[in-house]
Formats: sequence, C-alpha cells, structure tokens
Amino acid sequence: MNNFWSWFNEIKGQLKHRAETFAKIFEYLDTIDAPIRILETGTAKVDLDWQHDGGSTFLFDRYVQARGGRVYSIDIDEETQLRCLPKVSKRVFLYASDSVSWLKGVDLLPFHLVYLDSFDYGADNGMESATHHLNELLASIKFMTEKTLVVVDDSPMVTDGLPWAGMKVLGKGQFVADYAQGVGADMMISGYQAGWTNMLRKKLDLEDLVNRARWHRENGRSRSADSLYRLILTNTTPPTTGIARIAHGEACAYYADEAVNKKRFATAADWYRSALAADPLATDYRCDLVMRALIPMYYMKEAKLEAERATRIAPDYPRVWHVLGGVEFEEGNTEAAKAAYDRQLELAPHDLDAILDRAALAIDIQEYDYGQELAARVIGTDREGDGWHCRAIIAYRQGGHEEAIQLYDIAIARGCNDVPVTRWNKSLALHSLGRYREGWIDHEQRKFQKKDSALAMPARRFILPMWNHEPPPAQIHVHPEAGMGDNICLSRYLNLLTDQGYDVSFEVHDDLYDLMKLSFPKVNVVHKAPDYPAALGIPLFDYHIPTGSLPAVFQTEVDTVPWSGPFLRADPEKVEHYRKLVPPGSVGIVWSSGIRPGAWITTYGQMKSMKLADMEPLMKLGRTLVSLQVGPERAELANYPNVLDVLPAKPTWADTAALIECLRGVVTVDTGVSHLAGGMGMPVMLTMHCHGSWHYLADRPGTFWQTRSPWYPATALYRQSRSFHWDDVIQRISADIEADHWLTPAKLENAA
Repeated sequence: MNNFWSWFNEIKGQLKHRAETFAKIFEYLDTIDAPIRILETGTAKVDLDWQHDGGSTFLFDRYVQARGGRVYSIDIDEETQLRCLPKVSKRVFLYASDSVSWLKGVDLLPFHLVYLDSFDYGADNGMESATHHLNELLASIKFMTEKTLVVVDDSPMVTDGLPWAGMKVLGKGQFVADYAQGVGADMMISGYQAGWTNMLRKKLDLEDLVNRARWHRENGRSRSADSLYRLILTNTTPPTTGIARIAHGEACAYYADEAVNKKRFATAADWYRSALAADPLATDYRCDLVMRALIPMYYMKEAKLEAERATRIAPDYPRVWHVLGGVEFEEGNTEAAKAAYDRQLELAPHDLDAILDRAALAIDIQEYDYGQELAARVIGTDREGDGWHCRAIIAYRQGGHEEAIQLYDIAIARGCNDVPVTRWNKSLALHSLGRYREGWIDHEQRKFQKKDSALAMPARRFILPMWNHEPPPAQIHVHPEAGMGDNICLSRYLNLLTDQGYDVSFEVHDDLYDLMKLSFPKVNVVHKAPDYPAALGIPLFDYHIPTGSLPAVFQTEVDTVPWSGPFLRADPEKVEHYRKLVPPGSVGIVWSSGIRPGAWITTYGQMKSMKLADMEPLMKLGRTLVSLQVGPERAELANYPNVLDVLPAKPTWADTAALIECLRGVVTVDTGVSHLAGGMGMPVMLTMHCHGSWHYLADRPGTFWQTRSPWYPATALYRQSRSFHWDDVIQRISADIEADHWLTPAKLENAA
C-alpha cells in the first residue's frame, strides 16, 4: 500500500479539483479488511488528462494492484475500451455496453466502491446526465451493502449559508443526492465529487438516524449530519410520538447551533424555540436559547423569563443557575446574580466552571478577598491558569498594575482557557503604566479571544485584510470600536493616513457625523452601516482597520503620541449661536460618564463619575458654569438653576463642540467630552479616578503623565487619592480656576 500512496501523492497535484475527494475515496477503502471490489461506469480515456478526465480507471487499477481485488469498468464506447485494455493490469475487467442495461442483466458479488461517471456532463444536458446516473444507482443497488461507498463525479456541493435551506449537490449527482437524502444515507465525501454510504432503502428508524447524525456531528462531518437531521425533520413534522419529539427537538437544536455559528442569532432563536416546542423539558435547549441567541441579541427580558423557567423545570441542575446568573450579571443585578451563582456552586461545589463563575462575579462586585479564596481553589487543578488570571485581575483593579502584569504572564504560562483575552487584559495594565509598545501588541489579541464576541468583532468584521502599512495608492476603511471617546481620540490618525496619500473613509455613529465631516475634509466620512456589523452603504475599499488598531500599526509610544495641533473643529454657525447664550469666561462641566448596566461596567462607571452636588464648590467661584452633561444624569440640573443648560435635548457632538468653543475651559470626568475638548485644543481640568486608563494612565508620581495627558497637551489631570472621594480633587480644581491656572490652550501654542 505504501507504493500506491507514494505514487498517488506524486500525481495528486495533477488531479486539481478532484485531488482531495479521490484521496478520501482511497482513505475509506483503506479501512476495509478484504480485497477491494470496485464498480466503475465510464472508462477513463487513454490520452490521459488528469485534470479534466480524472483518470479514475488507472487510479483504481493502481490501487487494487497494491491492495488486491478487481475493477469492473463499463463504457458504451467500445473504442475507448479497446484503447484502454493494453494500459491496465489483468485486475481490470472492461465491458463495452450501456451501463444501465449491463447492470440490470448481471449478477455479481457486492462492491466496496461504486463509482458513477459514464455520462459526460454539460450545461445543456444537466437533467439527462443526472437522470442517467440515478438509473445507474438503482440498477447497481443489488450489488451493495450498507458499507458500499457510492461516488458520483462532477457533483459539486453548494450552500447559501443558511441552516436547513442550504446544502445542495449539483451536476451529475443531484438526483442521486436526492435519493441519498430520502433513505438517510451518510454523506462521506463532498467537494467536486459526492459520495455516500448506507444507500440501501430500509424502514425508517428514528433512533438509528439520530445516533448516526450525532456521530457525524461529533466527528466534524457537518454535511452528513445536516442531511440526516433534514430527513429527521421531514419525517417528524409534526412529532407525534415520544421518540419523534426527541428527534425533532435535536434536529431543530442542530440547526439553531449552525445559525449561531453564522452569527444569525434571530434564526437561531427561532430554531431553539421550535426545539422546545417539540421537547419542552429539554432544559439544555432553553439554556442555549438564552446564552447563544437571546443574550447576543440583548433580548434580556425574554432571556430572564426563559432562564427563570429553566430553574423551575430543573432546580437541581447546576447549568440553569449558571445561565440565570449570567443573565442577572449582564443586567447588573448583582445580588440576583450572586444568589444564582451561589446556588450553582452549592449544587456543584467541585465544579471548576462554577467556582470560576462565582470568582468572576466576586471580582466585579469588589469582593476581592472572596475572589482570592475562590481562585486558590482552582490553582493546582487543570484550570490553574484561570485561577491566576483571576488573581491578575484583582491586582489590576486594586491598582497593582506591575503585579498584575506578572500574574497575567503566570496565567498564560499555566494554560489559562482564553489566552487572547488574558493578553488583552494584560494590555490594560501595560497601557496604564505607559508601556504602550508592548500594550498594543497584546491589545491586538482581542480579535482572537473567545469570551466576548463584541470585543473580537471589529477586527474580524470584514473578509478583506486589515491595513498594515501596505503602501498607497490604496483605499482604507476606518471603522469604530469601543467607546465614543476612544473613537474621537483616535480620529487624529486619519490625518496621518491622508498625509501619506491614502484614500480614507471613516465610518461613524450618526451623532458624530457632522463633527467628523467638518474636522476631516480630506476623509470620506460615512454613517455607520444600518445593518452593522454588516456593511450596507459602506464604500468599496482595499483594506480596513478599526480605530483601536491604529496606535498598534503606527507603533505609538507614550512619548510619540501624534499631535500637530487641534484636529477637531467646531461649526462656526453653531458657535455664533452659543456665543449669544453664554457669558465670556464660562466654564463647562461634566460630572458623570454615564452608568451602563453590567456588574463591572456599572461599578466602573460609578468610579469615574460623581454627582453634580460634588461640584458645588465650583459654583461659588463667581464663574458661570455651563452644563455639557448628557444622559439621565442631566436631570440633576433641576436642583441647580444657576448652572446654564443650553444644549438641545439630544445634542450631537457638533453641538457640544460648538458650545465648548465658547468657553474658557472644561472641567470633566473621564468621558467622551474630555476627548472632544482635548482634541479641539481647549484647556481641560480632568477629574481622574484611581483605576487608570490608556489615555490618562495610572497614578504614578514622578512620571510626566501624572498631571498631564500625553494625548492632549492642554489637559491637566487631577487624580483621586481614594475611590469615590472627590472632595480634594474639586478643591484643587477650584483653587486653579480661581487663579485662572489653566494649561495654555494647545491651539494657541500651535498658532505661535
């Protein structure tokens, strides 16, 4: 046999589009412990053209010479047979006849391979060719066992990418494929040739179909599984027996999973609901509906109802509490999430996933001692790396960025479950310490991580490649990711691209459009695709890059952040409008970064924010304060009529920019307005929380970024000494405003 495979591998490249399918045919025959019997319709031509003819007769001849066995080849063209005869061994038996008539008239022992290729296929004879090969199949059924492999040449498979609607065999084999579907055959080969086993018609056995479908699915044979699950659905609609309900539910769940894999979450939800309609007590289907379809679509109300229903159906099943905990966690209901995860841990006290679920929540609600205790229970197991990952996050969130980096490295070395997300977390600590070059490298790992599809999606959004310094001329599409402030900050890189001669488009949220259109006249600014993350309305491009990858590609260091002066411009007409509404020398204020749902997201938003009441000392300075706040926190202005509120109910960033242009400076928490004002070159006093960030970095006395942002020359940083305590920060800011000690506006520096 080694002689055959050595020879085959030498000529395999000449087979072109048939190479892989022929290899699979011979791999299958290798599993049979007997001399191989092959039936072939359509003898290969002597003037051999491996690419167009395939040379099947000569391939089969070489195989049976090595293995032992016989080849029976039938072709209606006697001249082809006569020319072929001297070229093959005595193990090949040639018959000149109409294949269907010959097969009906002979009585032979079963074959291991039936290869159907007697009718040349063309666009003008598709139905005729497909009918002929179906007739050959029917005539040769009597020579088959369940293990006989039936292969039809010139039978490519196509799919439209939709579950259930999807896979179709074309060409010569399309009617043979319909027959195979009808009898529940196993598809073993797909490509330019199609092949099946289990082609004998038999009484429908749902249990057998389900078992075979599962086997194919577990062994990565998705097309065979698809075919069998389709047959199950066809024969169980509607399901009328217990086994039919189970089989129907499993088939629906299979197509739901396929839809999830294609990011078609609404379709997946419909399939999971159909699975539950057939098998309402199948708790795993309900859990999958919640975790794999409803939460990704953020249908949180339905997700919670289904999760709670699962806990009532199977209250002693740990997974249902994991799912409910996940829903409550996403919604920021920390006490409810804690109760669910505690119940999961109670039911499965040694389950490492349950321990890590509870540890993650403990960290996000700042139960750091309990988080350390849970991490210790995982260290020393095969999930040890994840225990070290938990410890690293705790160190980072307590401000120990140097320690966190070391712990992240240990987590990676000890085999944490999701190395890319660990490296991404590590990048946050590196950035906060000004180690930008290392940080950007780890930050780019976000595209590979498995936990958060939203985090990975921007870098993987398009099929076309990401830009990595490919030279102009080229069209580059820059598109958004992360928070609004990040996109505003990183828009400065657009000028670097256009200055190098690239044709650049920049996709932005609707409320950023006017600001970016005015600020970057050389850039084609476009609205965010209405079907995002798809690309409806996005112009054609050669390369794409999400904003978060721009510093990595430009290899930005903490002391080489690009700044050639203000890069954001206010609309002159809007500026004139606001000049009439605010007195000269007014100070803009923002006191909240916005509190979004989610355990850690909520906590983080609260850490960055304060109440308007915390800014009362500023109201006593004799300066007019002007609100730049948006969101629900704007309602706090009702108690402070002396603070001007002149923005529209739903301002765009262009509105806010125009108002900022009329001010002496801005006092703001770490939020999007700080980037807007900083990018305009306006003086900013920024109240910086203890947590650190990539643009304002961590509290490290003696560093040049301790009191001044490397991204905005006119932004002064006033750092907290304790989380959630702003008194000393506001007192220092009050003193500097009273003394008019603002950093010199960068726009004046540039003009000078």
